[in-house]
Amino acid sequence: TTHEAVFLSLLRNSLWDTRVEVPDDFKDWGLVMRLAKSQAMEGAVAKGLLDSPDVLGRMRPESKARLNNMLMTNVVMHSMANSSVQIVVSALRDAGIGCVLLKGQGLAANYKHPEIRDCGDIDLYVGVENYRRSYEVLKEIADTIDEPSVLDGKGKHYHAMLSGISVEVHKYSEEYSLSSANRIYQAYSSEGLSQNLVGLDFGDARVMTPADNFNAFYIFSHLWNHFLSVGVGLRQICDWTMFLHQRGRNVDKEYLRRVLTDTKLMIPWKTFGCIAVNILNLPAEDLPFYESKYSKTTLKVLDRILGEGDMGRDTEFVRIHDRGYLYEKLFSLKFYLKRFCSLVLLFPRHAFVQLWLAVTGGVRRFFTKT
Repeated sequence: TTHEAVFLSLLRNSLWDTRVEVPDDFKDWGLVMRLAKSQAMEGAVAKGLLDSPDVLGRMRPESKARLNNMLMTNVVMHSMANSSVQIVVSALRDAGIGCVLLKGQGLAANYKHPEIRDCGDIDLYVGVENYRRSYEVLKEIADTIDEPSVLDGKGKHYHAMLSGISVEVHKYSEEYSLSSANRIYQAYSSEGLSQNLVGLDFGDARVMTPADNFNAFYIFSHLWNHFLSVGVGLRQICDWTMFLHQRGRNVDKEYLRRVLTDTKLMIPWKTFGCIAVNILNLPAEDLPFYESKYSKTTLKVLDRILGEGDMGRDTEFVRIHDRGYLYEKLFSLKFYLKRFCSLVLLFPRHAFVQLWLAVTGGVRRFFTKT
């Protein structure tokens, strides 16, 4: 649609400083801004409009003030998040605990304008060995932190709040629902989060991020898992795009081919790669294994992304709460059946596996709780 095309033009502007293209008679700015919020790209859209006076002149006068507020909020949150990274990493390091910054603020550094990236949680990997020790350190400086019982649960992380910033501390960087795939992933993760780490400066703190080889795969794997389970926003795809543009030359293609083959993610990689190249304007030479023949599927995937929103925020699934446990479980079953029946047309193998895991896991949890 026209408003989606305008939104994508603003998105490309935030990545590459390209010209913003808006039809002369365009007036659906409310739809553009709702899409920006849905995709967690408000800062990018605000920056693109404020840098385009000819386009801004067609909007209502009060719109400029709102856009300025959006952009300044993004800048402030970016600064607060960076400060929180510095504080948490320094506290852990003083206690002799090494950690690795995952995604988020570490990827913002790859943007031409890092401050326009909408901030999310801070994700830190400490590993299984240091998981409990890190909790003891952070409970002394956090405003709030999960109850200690979470450490004995099956989850991959615990959660803390520090000066209004959400911090998630991981014992595993990611977990795959299929046990055989998870064993393969954990082997690659263990190596990629302990060797050839890449350092970034956050104030006085030197913060380590994953090895480039592993990070190229990990960023994609994370967004792919969100896409399969409930929905992913274009912010995560932009993160992956800009990482490949800035760091892709350091990635060993044979390593990447091996990990994508072992985890059965080569086809999804090539499909989403066409979004990065054909929609977001990543140079094709920056994307390993680019194949234009996947473009037809890409448009269908993009349509789903724009419709579902980041973390599925525009789906009916996220609006179901306080209706009773049994109702919520039955609704979840209906939601997943409907969703995966449509996903099977795009990624047959992955959709069938994910549906089986979602249904069997849901049934098991239902009987365990009841």
